Amino acid sequence: MLVDDSAVSRGFMRKALSFDSNLEVVGTATNGRMALDMLAQQEVDVMVLDLEMPEMDGLEALPKILALKPKTRVIVSSAFTPAGSKKAVQALTAGASDCIQKPSTLGD
Repeated sequence: MLVDDSAVSRGFMRKALSFDSNLEVVGTATNGRMALDMLAQQEVDVMVLDLEMPEMDGLEALPKILALKPKTRVIVSSAFTPAGSKKAVQALTAGASDCIQKPSTLGD
């Protein structure tokens, strides 16, 4: 499952994952609240979770996701800025499995 408020980021991640025939994106959500609702209805092995979203961000959603479905592996997606890095460390401490750099269109 891909959880990100940016349609561009969700599209980029979906495209990148489509190259592996063993992977299937089973759903997408634009915030943590929507992800929790979807997660209650279906099994998800791995979730890529953006940390900065409206309504319910990734840091608020993460413990709720792990409480609802403890076997779900959550990989957080964060911009590698000082603030983004601090949030990524917080997410890893809260139980995220890993952290990846959020795709950037800045060319750096």
